[in-house]
Amino acid sequence: MKSLNKIQTGWLVALVYTVFAIIMLLFMDGMFMDGVLYSAVSRNMALGNGTFWNPAFSQTMHTPFHEQPPFMLWFQSLFFDLFGTENIYPERIYCFLFLVLTVWAMGAFWKIITQDKSTTWWPVLLFLIIPTISWGFINNVMENTMSLFDIVAVYFIYRYMAEDRKGVWLIPAVAFTFLASFSKGIPGLFPIAVPVLYSWSIERKILSKKAFIGGAALLAGMVGIYLALIQLPEAKESYVLYFKSRFPNFPNTPHSNTGNRLQLLQNLVQELAMPLGLIAFLAVANYLHKKPAYISKANNSKTLFFLLVALSASLPIMVSYEQRGFYLNTSMPYFAMAMALAFAPLTGAFEGISNKFLNGFKAVLVVAFVVGVGLTIIKAGQYKRDADRLSAIKTLKKITPKGSIIYCNKSLWTDWSLHNYLQRFGEISLSQKEPVPYSLYIQLKTDKTPVPDTYMLHDKGCEWVDVYVWVDTFKSDVKLEIEKPR
Repeated sequence: MKSLNKIQTGWLVALVYTVFAIIMLLFMDGMFMDGVLYSAVSRNMALGNGTFWNPAFSQTMHTPFHEQPPFMLWFQSLFFDLFGTENIYPERIYCFLFLVLTVWAMGAFWKIITQDKSTTWWPVLLFLIIPTISWGFINNVMENTMSLFDIVAVYFIYRYMAEDRKGVWLIPAVAFTFLASFSKGIPGLFPIAVPVLYSWSIERKILSKKAFIGGAALLAGMVGIYLALIQLPEAKESYVLYFKSRFPNFPNTPHSNTGNRLQLLQNLVQELAMPLGLIAFLAVANYLHKKPAYISKANNSKTLFFLLVALSASLPIMVSYEQRGFYLNTSMPYFAMAMALAFAPLTGAFEGISNKFLNGFKAVLVVAFVVGVGLTIIKAGQYKRDADRLSAIKTLKKITPKGSIIYCNKSLWTDWSLHNYLQRFGEISLSQKEPVPYSLYIQLKTDKTPVPDTYMLHDKGCEWVDVYVWVDTFKSDVKLEIEKPR
């Protein structure tokens, strides 16, 4: 029990929550379609299908792939080189690494802000329990990568503004801001405004000289890097295609999903409900132990700073009608920091609890952690979603070679998760064009659309779709590991 006294209760709570809410689900099979799309493109790059400036998705769609800048895709491809291309784990290890690095960066930032090492768990816990954060790490969204680079950039900008030093901190700030934008585009550039936000909130000036120099240096750095980059013909073409694919008919982009510019504000309120609920719970605990100080007035300026940074990362996303909840993930570290600073006294809520009870609580948390790790190992590789599609792909992989194109009708052609899983796990592409003598045709079992008469039902169909074989397969040189259809 003596060793438990040295472990902070908050870190144990954060660790147990992370294991059950993130890591266990992360290492199970099945992901949100965007995450599978990115992992498929990264895997292809590792296999030599596509290049840094011209990534590739499939033979019938998104080749070259210019929906996003290339850095994150290339970086994740290195994990396929390291951990193999025939298992589900490279992108999961990638997400886990960025989770660990994000937590570390937030802890380091907190120490600089507060000069207090004992409460680093507080902003981290508030950050981790935001639902969209756990969802994002589980599902391999690009915000995981962009957010880390932006946090590090803001960290160095803060040090430049707060410390009486030369502008040396602006060099890594420029580098990490660039990497953020090189991973997810324009949304990663918000740190350029951070020196001005610092001037407003902490220095209480409209624009201090130091803030002006810092903001100008960041902007000049970004402009300089991108001007140099587009001197490469491949880079220029890649970015031209990226902007054409993402921003035509702005603000009604091809990926618009709402006509309501307040959609993300509504999402923001919902996402922050859980950390605010924890704050309310600890406030009650403080009250019961006669600790009335719930809000730290000493941190008002820093709280305002992080709130402004959070808004600078989230509000510009509402310019277009493409508003998805996980786009807020980039701003969540700063909302968490702002809440942690505003309610810093709540970190002492456990101090009035008896050592006997507290050590018992810690022991329960340690047991829960061990159980969580055990369950993570047991459940690794099991389906957590899309079991129908994933099991169908296992069947299709057995009867058609890699690099094949399978014919389907409209009902499956618009199933984007199926496209992504087929490419990620089988290097198989779908086509809706006919008449083309593709070896296989698939159709939902529930679909009553007439099957093309050039295909015959294959007796190894799976539970979700029926598999049909091109009738001339057995007269051709095409060799499939299948039995002759009945």
